[in-house]
Amino acid sequence: MGLRMIAQTIMFLSLFSVAENKFIPGKSKVVEGDIYFNQAEKRPLGDSTKAQTRSFVASTTPVSVRWTRPNIPYVIHDSILNDKTAFDAVNNGMKMIQDMTKNCVRFLKRSTEKNFINVTNIGGGCYSGVGQIGGEQTVNVGPGCGTPGIVMHELLHVLGFWHEQSRSDRDTYVQIHFENIILGKAVEFDKRSGQDELEKNISYDFYSLLHYKYNTFAKLDSLDTITPTKAFGHVPKTALGQREQLSATDVRKVLWMYQCTAECKSPQLTNGTTSPTTDRYMAWSEVTYTCTTGFQLVGPSRRTCVPQSDGSSGWSGMEPFCASPANAYYTQYCDMETDCFKLQYGVYSTGAATLRVQYGPTTTEGTGPDFDNTYRSDTAGYLVMEAKGANVGDTASLISRRRIQEYNGDRICIMFYFNMFGTDMGSLTVNANGVKVFEQLGSTDNNSWRMVCRQVNPPWHWSPWWAYYVSLRMDAKRGAGVQGDIAVDDVYVGPCKSIPGYSGVMCPTK
Repeated sequence: MGLRMIAQTIMFLSLFSVAENKFIPGKSKVVEGDIYFNQAEKRPLGDSTKAQTRSFVASTTPVSVRWTRPNIPYVIHDSILNDKTAFDAVNNGMKMIQDMTKNCVRFLKRSTEKNFINVTNIGGGCYSGVGQIGGEQTVNVGPGCGTPGIVMHELLHVLGFWHEQSRSDRDTYVQIHFENIILGKAVEFDKRSGQDELEKNISYDFYSLLHYKYNTFAKLDSLDTITPTKAFGHVPKTALGQREQLSATDVRKVLWMYQCTAECKSPQLTNGTTSPTTDRYMAWSEVTYTCTTGFQLVGPSRRTCVPQSDGSSGWSGMEPFCASPANAYYTQYCDMETDCFKLQYGVYSTGAATLRVQYGPTTTEGTGPDFDNTYRSDTAGYLVMEAKGANVGDTASLISRRRIQEYNGDRICIMFYFNMFGTDMGSLTVNANGVKVFEQLGSTDNNSWRMVCRQVNPPWHWSPWWAYYVSLRMDAKRGAGVQGDIAVDDVYVGPCKSIPGYSGVMCPTK
C-alpha cells in the first residue's frame, strides 16, 4: 500500500461514534471519500431499487433527502470551540451559504429540535451524511479541513447533495481515468443509476464545490483521474474541485432543492398585525401574528411560507384570526397545548379510553395524524384518543369547565378541527348544551385535518345577570380495532362574527 493510500485510509477510517447516525467503525461505510452511511442499511450508491430505511434515502432522488425545512439546527462540539481556525471556518462557511442563497437556507443554534447536526473535530477527516438522516448526525471538520470552502462542501452534503461527478450523465462531461486510480478506489467514482429530478432541472457543473479535484484518488499527484471530455476541452482541468465558494450553479441547486424562488401572498390579520412587513414573502420566510388589545388570537402565532408540489407556495398551519372580546366569559380557544387543555377542559372516561396531548404521529400505523393542525408541526400538540389500549365501545369525553356567554347579542359558534382516519374507526360526537351538533361515524376518506363549524342557539341562563350560554362536550368512542385513533385540535367557542368568512352556510345552525 502506497503512502498516499495509507494517508487517505487514515483520514477516512480514524473516526468515532457515539450515536446511530455517526460514523461507526465496522458498521459504517465511507463512499466518495467523505460521505458515510451504516452498512446495515445496505445502500449501494448506484442502486436506487433497494428498500431504504428512514435514516437514509436513495441517492438517486436528492429531493427526498432534503430537510423538512431549510432551517438546519446545529451544535458545536467542544473540539471545534477549542480550535479557533476550525471554529471560524465553520461560522464563515455557514454564513457564506446563508448569504449566497439569500437566507434560503439558514443554520440555527439548536434548542430542542430532534434532528440536528453536531459539528466536531474528532479523529481524522472531513465527512458527513447526505441530507436529513434523523436524530443527531455528525459533520466532522478534522485536521486540514478548517477552511470555509471545505466546510461548505460538507454542509452541501448535509443539505442533500452528492458529489457532482456521481451524476448519471457525468460521462458526457468528464472522463474517468481508471488506470491512474489507486487500487481499490475505483468504486469512489461510481455514478448514480438513472437520471434524478435534480439532473433534469440543473445542468452539470464543473465549477461546483461538490466536484472532485482532477487528481482525486490518483496513484501519484501528477496523474489525472478525472478531466473534462473533448467536447468540453475549453474547461481547464484545474477548475475541477475548487473549494473557495459556492458556484452560481451550486446556489441554483439549493434554491431549486428547497423551492426558494416561490413566494406567498401577503399575510392578513384583521384587528391585528403581522411581522415582518415586506413587499415579498419568499418560500421559507416566517411571519408572526399579534392581535390588538381587546382581541384574542385564534390559531398559530407564527407561520412559514411553504412551497407546494405544484410550484406555488402557501402559509403553514390554519388561518389565524383575532376574536373579540378577549374575555374568558365570551371567547374560549385552545390549541390543545397542555396548559390551555388542562385549564379549559376536564376529561371523563368509560373503560380504558382516555384523551391526552400528543406530539407527532400516534403509535399505531395506518391511523392518526402525523402532525398538529395549528402549526402543521410534529413539535406542537393536539388531543387524541388512541384506540390501542382501549376496548371496543370505550368512550373518552372532553367537557368544557366554563360556560361561554353570548356577547352583545352576537351569535355563538363552535369551531374545531378533527382527524379520523383508519379501518377500525369509531365515532366522534359533539354536543352543545346537551344537544348534538355534530357526529362523525367511521373513517374519513383520507388522513387529513377537517374543520367543523356550527352555530348554536344557547338557552337563557340565570346567573347574577341573565345571559345566554354554551357548554361544550365531545365524546370520542373507540371502534372495532386499533386503527381508530380520534384526534381533535383548535377548539374555538365564541362570537361567530370573528371567524373569517363566517356565514350561515359555513357554520349552519344546529
